[in-house]
Amino acid sequence: AARAAGVPFRGIGVKPRRIRWSTAFVARCLQMLVRNDGYGGVVVAHDDTTAREVFSQVAKFAWENMPQPRPTKKFSTKRELQFDDIGSRMEIRACKNRSAFAGFSVMCALLDEATRHEDNGGDPAEMLTNIKQTMPPPPAWTCLMMMGTGQGQRGFMYREAKKAHENPGAGGWQLAFLPAYRRPNAKRQFADAAAERAFERSLEEEERLLRGKPHECTLEFLHWRRWVLENEIDGSSESDKRRKRNQEH
Repeated sequence: AARAAGVPFRGIGVKPRRIRWSTAFVARCLQMLVRNDGYGGVVVAHDDTTAREVFSQVAKFAWENMPQPRPTKKFSTKRELQFDDIGSRMEIRACKNRSAFAGFSVMCALLDEATRHEDNGGDPAEMLTNIKQTMPPPPAWTCLMMMGTGQGQRGFMYREAKKAHENPGAGGWQLAFLPAYRRPNAKRQFADAAAERAFERSLEEEERLLRGKPHECTLEFLHWRRWVLENEIDGSSESDKRRKRNQEH
């Protein structure tokens, strides 16, 4: 809607982990770059390990699955995906790298896991300023996104999300909750029909609420969700695990 209206998009996405919303954004960003000569994309991860993973897995996968015809590309040692014949590129860096973005205009940018940047030597406010300074003015369309899990009620992203929730549009941000059940890979199959019926009989009150409107979650999603909560949510106590569960799922 923002693009159709010709206004820049500024979004804050609160998401659960391991659901690949960031992957979807990077793929969309790459599609934009190959259609707009001379522009750049930026992904700022919360640490070096994640930056390497995003570059080696996400960016390359997104490019390899891009429809033909594709531009000529090369991968540099600086975690940059470059399209030689149209002069566009995507840079992926860790948040502690606060150097300015030089040599290209940023069309789309993502601060991934922004709730964790400050714990890893980053400064989201400063990073956003650096990025905005390189973005072209209208009528060129630009997209700037912060994404993160419910990583505690603190930090820059939390404060900006809270303001946008209490006063929609505050600071120019649009706030969105990106639920796990909207992603097609968030599901776990049953061994057979009997296992599915047994699972449905075992649904707890919270799960039954998710089955109803407005969520209308499938049994396969709830099966996946229960496995995630039992195996991937850690915490110092049961109350801590419950808090993290409610933040993310």
